[in-house]
Amino acid sequence: MKIKVVGAYGAALSGYHLTTFILNDNIALDAGSLNRMDLEEQLNIDHIFITHAHLDHITGIAFFIDNIFSLTDKTIHLHAIPPVIKAIRDHLFNSDVWVDFTKLPDSGTPRIDFATIEYYETMDVGGVEITPLPTNHIVPSSGFHIKQDGKNFLYTGDMIEAPEMWDYVNKLDYLDAMIIEVSFPDRLLNIAKVSKHLCPSLLREELKKLKHQETDIYIYHIKPMFIDDIVQDLFPKDVDLALQLLYEDEIIEI
Repeated sequence: MKIKVVGAYGAALSGYHLTTFILNDNIALDAGSLNRMDLEEQLNIDHIFITHAHLDHITGIAFFIDNIFSLTDKTIHLHAIPPVIKAIRDHLFNSDVWVDFTKLPDSGTPRIDFATIEYYETMDVGGVEITPLPTNHIVPSSGFHIKQDGKNFLYTGDMIEAPEMWDYVNKLDYLDAMIIEVSFPDRLLNIAKVSKHLCPSLLREELKKLKHQETDIYIYHIKPMFIDDIVQDLFPKDVDLALQLLYEDEIIEI
């Protein structure tokens, strides 16, 4: 299982790009910066899995479809839980904010289609099993359990807590790796709670719920204006957590 980090941050500044991970070259996990890739890489994408409908996770879909529209005949399949699909359909591809590419070039062979997937429903994409799991964010959201060739990987998406997700993950025999968010420093704990994001102290509380102690843990969604504060909070001298920050264009092999 190969994961390329296209965008790893929770805000867009020069040199910092919005959340997008590419799994095995053809599956996108979230799409804030999907249009940032080289054109040939964009043309490889067949499936997009979206955790929630906030702009920093979906805005790249609009320009990605526009980029490849006249260069391929295939349909790109976008997958998410039903309320996320509804939000994207109603507020992005609605012919007002952006072109409704689900009807172009014609309704029979659209350039993109939307497919709902329910919590705990596993979808097989070329031998990659992807299962959405419940998470608690300020809008309807999911994480994804991804399994391939006996490897288990968890992508949480944005969250503040996820008891049902941890229950599911703890029933696995093992968890090889996970990507989990941290958005704010501890000094902005109240903002993290109101917006239902994690800060380092909340992350530590959540990780206490994970029984798998050998899991590689990668941190994403840091807001770059707070990166120094967050790093100091994540790695105090008296806390020994095996955490790794994600860097753009990094490739993770699981």
